[in-house]
Amino acid sequence: MAVWRHPRFPVQVVGVWDAPPTKPPPLGIFHGYPAELIAEWCGVSLNTAQAYKSGRRRPSRVVMRLFTLHRDRRVLGPSWKGWIVKPDGIVDPDGNETTRSQLHNYFWIVQMARQMAADRGDKAQDEFYKLLSA
Repeated sequence: MAVWRHPRFPVQVVGVWDAPPTKPPPLGIFHGYPAELIAEWCGVSLNTAQAYKSGRRRPSRVVMRLFTLHRDRRVLGPSWKGWIVKPDGIVDPDGNETTRSQLHNYFWIVQMARQMAADRGDKAQDEFYKLLSA
């Protein structure tokens, strides 16, 4: 049995069409971070943070900047309340200033003190570790 086809209207093949593979959408800046943390860091509501995370809402430049500052650990957390960061050092809540070079050499100073305590015996070493744990 022959099927007549109109010359100007070709018959379309009906079936499963394999679409070319597509790239998944890129992961957003908020991927991997809970919405609660995004809301806290960026000063937005939880619903807004969820909208940012899902892609329903686009964050402002200020929100993006706040998030990246926190993500890159360039903001002191709540446990640092009372501390002041200056260009050449850091000041504790009691007003004691520590310079950048002192902070840089802190590890070596502690190692030297540990060795001096070890050289003086077990009692001095115990006092050293007790002082560090305070």
